Amino acid sequence: MVAIKTFFSVAVCTALLFASGVPVEDMSPGTLGIEYKGMVTGQTITEAEVSSTFKAHYCMLRYAPIPYLLVSFGVGGNRFSVEEYDSTSFTGKSGISTALGLNGFSPVLINLLVVTAGVQAYLLNSSQQDYRYTAGVINPSLGLRLLLGGFTDIEAGVKGQMLVGTMKSPSSSNVLFSNNNYPRGYLAAILHSAHGGAYATFALDVSPVASSELSGGLSEASFSFQMGFLLSSTRFSKKGDSGNNNANYFKAYDKMKEQQENMAEETKKKK
Repeated sequence: MVAIKTFFSVAVCTALLFASGVPVEDMSPGTLGIEYKGMVTGQTITEAEVSSTFKAHYCMLRYAPIPYLLVSFGVGGNRFSVEEYDSTSFTGKSGISTALGLNGFSPVLINLLVVTAGVQAYLLNSSQQDYRYTAGVINPSLGLRLLLGGFTDIEAGVKGQMLVGTMKSPSSSNVLFSNNNYPRGYLAAILHSAHGGAYATFALDVSPVASSELSGGLSEASFSFQMGFLLSSTRFSKKGDSGNNNANYFKAYDKMKEQQENMAEETKKKK
């Protein structure tokens, strides 16, 4: 019952919130994209603050039904491991995992900035013999994206790392567990082709209590890599206009077009 409630909570949060990671200025209504996403996340769990690692790989589908909104769904595999505590450790086998999300963003501000707000939710599902971990991983975020022009965007902001679920062992049915530290700061670099289409994203987030020693793996930090292709895209102009491409790349286009039409009218009158 606890596991069902956890999964339901993840689904509700995902339906109400947003996610990030795609070059939003390359999207127009009706955009459809396909993406690979890999991630490694470290966090401490339980009151004993035991280090754990969540690793996952997903095939994602992205769809923009209306301007400034992106819906995401993915299927893949994940593994969960917990460092030794009280003479017991856990290294789970790969399990089937799903990912859900929405992406919301603002129009381009002062020809340079985009505000992003979001969440992504993942299903953690990993087992080892008679032990099984099942949980929802939720990552809300709020950020500011800097459009550098050409091929690169930079985004920075705050992010939450929330992991809530159950652990089943031979000695107990279901034990509720969660991570200890929620807030993190993140930095992401988004690389994309000049006219939309292909893109890649590298992102790192770190908790204020993260360890500076990485020899034992990521501790209260995570790294993710996304690589995808927007199957249909219209690159927005700096003002957020997704209309005529000539107008997007040639700011005087509208004025020159109007002058051309006026000259055509005057020629007809002379005839």
